[in-house]
Amino acid sequence: MSSKNSLILIMGSIRRGEYEYLLSKGYKLGVIVDTNRQVSLANPKHFDLVEYFDFSKKYSDLENLVNQIQKTWNINSILNLREYYVKETAKLQRYLGLPSMNDDSVELVTNKTLMHKRFVEKLGVNSTAKFSDVSTENDLINFMKFAKYPVILKPNNFYGSLFVRKINNPKDLISTFRENLLKISEFSNKYGIKMNDASMQVEEYLEGSNHSLDALVDNNGDIHAAPIVDVTTGNDLGYPDFHHFARWSPSLLSDDLQEETNRFGKEAIKALNIKNSAVHVEFINTTHGIKLLEIAARPGGHRNRVLEMTYNIPYIHEYIMMQQGKTPNLNKKTNKGFMIVTPFPKEKKRFNHVSNTALNDILNFPTYHFHEIKTQVGSWIGPAYEGFLSSFVIELQSDCNKAIQRDTQKIIDMGDIFE
Repeated sequence: MSSKNSLILIMGSIRRGEYEYLLSKGYKLGVIVDTNRQVSLANPKHFDLVEYFDFSKKYSDLENLVNQIQKTWNINSILNLREYYVKETAKLQRYLGLPSMNDDSVELVTNKTLMHKRFVEKLGVNSTAKFSDVSTENDLINFMKFAKYPVILKPNNFYGSLFVRKINNPKDLISTFRENLLKISEFSNKYGIKMNDASMQVEEYLEGSNHSLDALVDNNGDIHAAPIVDVTTGNDLGYPDFHHFARWSPSLLSDDLQEETNRFGKEAIKALNIKNSAVHVEFINTTHGIKLLEIAARPGGHRNRVLEMTYNIPYIHEYIMMQQGKTPNLNKKTNKGFMIVTPFPKEKKRFNHVSNTALNDILNFPTYHFHEIKTQVGSWIGPAYEGFLSSFVIELQSDCNKAIQRDTQKIIDMGDIFE
């Protein structure tokens, strides 16, 4: 028997709300911080191991680092919470003899066009939006022969609604494509992201409410699903942007629609043949029924926190339990209203501070629970379609869902609160 302590190895970054429950259970936590990104790392004192690595380097260098870590620690689980590390996580899990996704599923979840093709193949043409990969302007023109405006242009393997644009007319189609192509290329080169030949996907715009399902899929392919989480996007608020402004539960969908969404999400997971992974499924509830947006092989952004605070479901802990051969339990234990709000600025700017008036009002909300400013004075902030992630997080909690919705509307009415 090894005398080395067991370690959960975290890939890339970790933030508040994602590790505290693990600490309370006595787990030893190690994190490999991605030096090639401006990532949020919770207080290093909470971690038994902190290493730094440029994830744009070749995979073999990462494997060498893990070999060094193993001289001291027995790595029994790998925790990945970000899109950028899905491939590396699967490779490392196989290298360490841990349960992992197969290569086919990894390729599907990291290429939106291949993913949508599989949806159509397994679930039917009406399961998702009309779509096409895009590498040239002619690809766009050909797609529009069979589609109507508005359409969506998005990167093929990013997350966080980065560079996602809604196109309303022919005039903006080519110019936005050219602009996005340049920005995506610059972003990919900066962070060492390997893009496909078709770096973008074009798809029809689906009108409706946004919802998500997080699940854990074990080695047998059994799917353990958590309750539905609702989402408000920047587009819902009239912004030219699809950032996730708010995520909350309990869901406002009817019980029947929640059951249908749960069933449909499980079918989509099976279509991609995902096993040994956390899974995040996103949907649009349209007038023509539930449609799939996409699937990620990781927990959804902030979803662990929402599920824990609403239902007392320790989702990430259950993910670790599953990796260690246990059956995950995602059953509700409580039922409170909880929402995470992440306001975005309307335009790119240097951050000075959040409006004092707005912040004071938020602090006095009866539902106020917590807030965090995630950027430094002088740093650039901006919309997701310009390549920015959230810089301000607000948590609201109440036994009354209506109270949370009411206070969220007050934040919406504040407009751009960044100065």
